[in-house]
Amino acid sequence: QFGVGFYSSFMVGSDIEVISRPADASLSAHSWRSQGLGEFEVAPVAAATRGSKVTIHLKQDALEFAQPHRVVEIVKKYCNFVGFPVYVNGDLINTIKPMWTMMPSQVQEEDHTKFFQFVSHSMDVPRYHLHYHADAPIHLRALLYVPKIKVEKYGFMGKVTANVSLYTRKVMIKSKMEQLLPDWLRFVHGVVDSEDIPLNLSRELLQDSVLVSKLKDTLTSRMIKLFADEMKKDLPKYKEFFSEFGSYLREGIIMDLKHREALLPLLLLETSAKERSELMSLSDYVAAMPETQKDIYYLCAQSRALAEASPYMESFRRRGTNVLLLTDPMDEFVMQHSQTFQGKRLVSIDSSMADEADTSSDRTGKLSLDEEVSLRYWLKDTIGATRVAEVKGSSRLVDHPAVIINPESQSARRYMRMMGQEMPLRPQTLEINPGHPLIKKLNDLRKTHPKRAALVAEQLFDNTLLAVGLLDEPAAMIPRINAVLEAALQSGGQDAGMPASGTPPKTAEVKPPKPKIILPNQK
Repeated sequence: QFGVGFYSSFMVGSDIEVISRPADASLSAHSWRSQGLGEFEVAPVAAATRGSKVTIHLKQDALEFAQPHRVVEIVKKYCNFVGFPVYVNGDLINTIKPMWTMMPSQVQEEDHTKFFQFVSHSMDVPRYHLHYHADAPIHLRALLYVPKIKVEKYGFMGKVTANVSLYTRKVMIKSKMEQLLPDWLRFVHGVVDSEDIPLNLSRELLQDSVLVSKLKDTLTSRMIKLFADEMKKDLPKYKEFFSEFGSYLREGIIMDLKHREALLPLLLLETSAKERSELMSLSDYVAAMPETQKDIYYLCAQSRALAEASPYMESFRRRGTNVLLLTDPMDEFVMQHSQTFQGKRLVSIDSSMADEADTSSDRTGKLSLDEEVSLRYWLKDTIGATRVAEVKGSSRLVDHPAVIINPESQSARRYMRMMGQEMPLRPQTLEINPGHPLIKKLNDLRKTHPKRAALVAEQLFDNTLLAVGLLDEPAAMIPRINAVLEAALQSGGQDAGMPASGTPPKTAEVKPPKPKIILPNQK
């Protein structure tokens, strides 16, 4: 099994000599010598001690391998954990213990720190570690670490690569074996050892090995279980981990279909029912849902403040329905790829699927149904079919005059723009609030001043696009805003409740009540 390794010495040596003496003192030593050209010589020699000695006469272009530091580098990289001592110029080189072969109870925390720093080539300390042994269905010894610091956030290192090395019987087969873990676990460092892998397996076959696929599935499942256990055991510590490495878990949900269901419970998200720092898992959200609520509601926004001020929140806030407030750029893709959790639909409240609208037939303070329908047709014709596909009456709005339903993905549009591709805005579905003063006045204005009303209608539509981040060129609406302001100033109207002079209206004088004096013993 070691033949391939021995014959590779001819890559750097022009002449190889091996002197070997058996343990039996009655037997003589022999020399084996070859230049690697198809012939070799064997002859008896005098040797003082038992054992073997290999001498490599280096080629001129391979003299670097006579340098002690180069030899030490090779030994530490490939043979640091072999079961016998390795000396270079009398110095012991392989001083690190193969801790993955030890029982977890035998390894102390300081030992984990030293070993982690050895395999990660850093001075960081491990946040979590997985020390795992299995003998069936495959032989497996693994020691994996999660660092405290997310290296990718500093930017200058770019995307990190997997730093898990594959060993068999404590001899390294390949460093940074990317096939051992999915890409979303690339922040993990460590060692994996399996005696089921033959030493002479080529790296090409190793990449397509069924055994490696089994190792990958087992290790991924164990890492997910580690995160779930740590989440239950110490939630504040897990929150720190999720704050640093949550983007990797989101990436896993998006890219790793096989483990998506197991990854979703690991998310920690903001909700409208709790303060910013009080994150909630999807499992806790479902557990707190009232029996009448059938779906899990969420809203994607650039910040919590924008989410809370969103028109989509009005009906949910009025009913006290908890909404996930998702502000990470990846959250939108996470929800789109997941769609369900524990049998509950994941529903964006800006979509027509959200069923928290008020379905009552009371139209007090609203346009009549005939007026609303007429206004909706007028709005669609005025704004144009290339921009508006449909105009509906809304029962979800309270303080906002209109809103876009089923808006296009902001994240997708930003991504396409980053790739240098334009994503034309498709015709939108507009919902209007028939009880809002602006909508009611617009209905009156279109009958008396249709041109002015058309300007207001177009500005109203752009406002709704701006609210959901779909207005690509906000500066283009400035001329229209100026025209609307000019028309308002020319109308000669005055604010309701305000005199023409602009001075505050007089309020009725409120006289304090006369004090009532109660004498002793007076009923």
